[in-house]
Amino acid sequence: MKRGSKCCWKSILFVVLAVPVLFLGACGPNGLSNQEEVGPGEEGTFPATIKIEFPTRTIDESFVNDYPVDLVRGNTAYLYVTETEYRQLATEFSDQIAAGEVKIEIYQTHEESMRNFYDTSGSYLTYPTYDGMVQELKQMESQGKGTLRSIGTSENGRTIYAFGKGGGGKALFTGCIHGNEKVGAVVAMYLLNNSSKNFWVIPILNVDGYPNSRTNANGTDMNRDFTNMSSKGIKAYTSFIKQNGIEGILDAHTFGGFYLYPHCDKSSTHSKSQQVSSKMGSASGLGSYNCGQQMGTTYGSSLDWEINAGVDMAVGVEYTNS
Repeated sequence: MKRGSKCCWKSILFVVLAVPVLFLGACGPNGLSNQEEVGPGEEGTFPATIKIEFPTRTIDESFVNDYPVDLVRGNTAYLYVTETEYRQLATEFSDQIAAGEVKIEIYQTHEESMRNFYDTSGSYLTYPTYDGMVQELKQMESQGKGTLRSIGTSENGRTIYAFGKGGGGKALFTGCIHGNEKVGAVVAMYLLNNSSKNFWVIPILNVDGYPNSRTNANGTDMNRDFTNMSSKGIKAYTSFIKQNGIEGILDAHTFGGFYLYPHCDKSSTHSKSQQVSSKMGSASGLGSYNCGQQMGTTYGSSLDWEINAGVDMAVGVEYTNS
């Protein structure tokens, strides 16, 4: 893959540094927003983010692999679940809960996670729907603001779109590889509406899972599928990166409030990505961490594949949901 081009770095730094800071709001301990606890079954509760705490031990890799974990902080895991899944977990851990070995509570309700966002263009006061996003992207193309491209289809046959602002470039912002991490779509559309730079944006990569499911239609975590390449979306995504000579990538996630650099499998540290991640962390007042050390050893992740494929710089951002 072509390297060394300096023309794209202003665009890359704008995409990964200037705008995302605007979306990292006031947070509670460890960069996570404080929320009131609510009981199951209340209107607007589910799908919800729950937290499972193990007071006497840390969470190991097997737990992360067996459950739909979004974030791990020491002995606490955060999961985005339906009401059925919540009740199943409560039943599964009932003995440990009674013994005080496990605590399960709702951290953030569905209504709270769908709280309004505001951007200075006035374009978004809430999360875009898939159809609404497509309509706006087509309108932007008709206005000569960039190039709309289908990069492939999902398991359910939905089109995955990329938009090249100003025709594209060598920088890429990727949103919603986990469909329930909806902030990525908001930031993506904000970038397209407010930047004069040239870059690519994939607002919603997991179009089947968006807006309420972490996995795709086949139940695959797409951010663990870069080794097996079993999902159509990941095959389309990796082909797009190679075909367009992408050199800098920002992958968007929630809910941590920090930046991540590869390698997630802990095989090594990618120095350029680490440098950029550290600059972003300092500029935003947030942390910058090695992906594998912060999230636990992870295989088949986007960051590792991107660097191994020859991308010059790849960083993940964990937005808060505030």
